[in-house]
Amino acid sequence: MLDKPKNQISTVINSELNESFYSLLAKYRVEYAKKLLETNRHLLLDGVMLQSGFNSRSTFIKYFKEFVGESPSAYRKTFEYNL
Repeated sequence: MLDKPKNQISTVINSELNESFYSLLAKYRVEYAKKLLETNRHLLLDGVMLQSGFNSRSTFIKYFKEFVGESPSAYRKTFEYNL
């Protein structure tokens, strides 16, 4: 969509945001996963994982813990207790 080579876009992201393209993408995916966990209690974790763009459960949990500080299931429980 930007009509620029991938490596050029990646270089800009790395230099301006001090993070990799994949880390930035994972942040957006985790934010979407948080919204799914907050609003779709019936959705299983594997469904949240897939709908938020992750293909691997271990990668999903790794990034979720990195950006949120707890596992997706713990986040869901904390959110449910606060209702």
